[in-house]
Amino acid sequence: MSTRIVAASLDPPEDLEYPHSAIRAKARNSPMPLVLWGMALLLGILMLLARTPLHAPPFESLTQYACDRLPSLPNLGNRFQSYSLNIRCRAGDTVVYQRGFPAYSNNPAWTSCRRASGLIRIWRVANPSPYGSYVFHATCDEHIITYYRARAATYESTQQFIIAVACAVILTSAIGLGRTIFYRAAQGPPGANARTSQVPSQSGK
Repeated sequence: MSTRIVAASLDPPEDLEYPHSAIRAKARNSPMPLVLWGMALLLGILMLLARTPLHAPPFESLTQYACDRLPSLPNLGNRFQSYSLNIRCRAGDTVVYQRGFPAYSNNPAWTSCRRASGLIRIWRVANPSPYGSYVFHATCDEHIITYYRARAATYESTQQFIIAVACAVILTSAIGLGRTIFYRAAQGPPGANARTSQVPSQSGK
């Protein structure tokens, strides 16, 4: 009689055995990996579809726009360089550009232009533009403050970087999605592992 009591006490309780196997089966068949890899794949495709053209337009195809003169700045040593002013360029009465000045400008020429309240002209693709509001060339009076070659090179390198990142995202997500689908197919239906894991325990009883 005591031998049967000791043997029965060594068997694992049912309420501790089966919940663990069910949790593992549920974790294996969770749809979250498929959802995450699918979203990453969609993101990479959208990055390729939503990007602007790869190559910069030729300079001859750009349209020149004159901008409103900036207010003259007080002479406060170097402190006037901290002012952030927006330029407003028009085609007739229509505003075609209203932003801060394009980056990578020639700072000495831009500084003197702002101090003298010179006339700014920009060159960009006319609206509707597949390049957005990107400015490829700009002058102030007789000074070139943004060079076309530099801006075109920056634009093309940015587009190449976007394409490289999008392709990497698509490739990685496609591999991850394929491996996840293959793994789930190899595991079989969600309840298969739970049924097979219960067979030995039932036979042991």
